[in-house]
Amino acid sequence: MKKLIMILVGVALTFALASPAMASLTWNYDYADGDGTSLTSPYPGAIVDTFSGTRPGWTYTGNAVIYTGDVPNKASAPWSVLDGAKDNTPYLAVPELTPNPYVRVDFGGSYNYLGLHWGSMDAYNQIEFLSGASVVGTITGDQVWIGSGPAGGQAIPNTNQYVNFISTLAFDAIKITSFGPDPIRYPGTSAPYAFELDNLAVAIIPAPGAILLGGIGVALVGWLKRRRTL
Repeated sequence: MKKLIMILVGVALTFALASPAMASLTWNYDYADGDGTSLTSPYPGAIVDTFSGTRPGWTYTGNAVIYTGDVPNKASAPWSVLDGAKDNTPYLAVPELTPNPYVRVDFGGSYNYLGLHWGSMDAYNQIEFLSGASVVGTITGDQVWIGSGPAGGQAIPNTNQYVNFISTLAFDAIKITSFGPDPIRYPGTSAPYAFELDNLAVAIIPAPGAILLGGIGVALVGWLKRRRTL
């Protein structure tokens, strides 16, 4: 019997201590009303960068531009399901026409939740979740948009949503990249294919892995107590 108990304890410790190389990412499309035209995080206590007014003390490095409204041949403001119109507040676009179409955001702490109002999602829009210098998760627009797209739709709900990501591994930074222009996939185009987003948010919330681990721990403690009363 003691051997069985040790095996169960070992299984629980394995779940608790294991650190897989890549996180599992889940997401949903819940949102709160940001200001009538933009979508924001529905999670209480989330830290949000609205790209205007008082902003969090995060560090942005790389290439990104804050725009308001559509900018011809450069960026399209995220569309909102709130009023069926474009976001009329400042938003972040990655990139303007530059050789390094990305921006890294260092949050100054570890989190497991990321939210953003993601506009005109494209397959060449990518988010990498970073822990120090290590990539612990990657997501692209074609994994997230609803239905079949179409890719980059600028005024439809399929590709303009507030997306909430929950990671099983903590991250302290993200790298946002827009791969483009691509003359092979998109011949005759020369404008940058921007990654547009608003109301970037982070938080620490219960993750599926933590809930599973907690359940295992509670079950193990209960089983041991029952064994002692027999």
